[in-house]
Amino acid sequence: MYFLSYLIRTIFNIFSWLIIIRTIISWLAPDIYNHNWRNLLRLLYKLTEPILKPIREYLPTVAWGLDFSPLIALLLLNILRSFILRLLYYLAIDLGI
Repeated sequence: MYFLSYLIRTIFNIFSWLIIIRTIISWLAPDIYNHNWRNLLRLLYKLTEPILKPIREYLPTVAWGLDFSPLIALLLLNILRSFILRLLYYLAIDLGI
């Protein structure tokens, strides 16, 4: 049960960091003509867009083009992680593990 909770925490932490890195890179405006940057951005977008796109559909962009979807995504990931870990904890208690 400990391994499963560790795995869940790790997966959620990785996705949280990917969203943070994507947000920071979007502020820096990297050189998209550089092959390495382009591949890194493509991978980053493929991994994070399934999380951010549904939030963007419901959350309008505010003044100056600010996108709050990464902030909302991090908040929702944190809530979901806490819920899953708490559920796992109570399941372990019920099973006597």
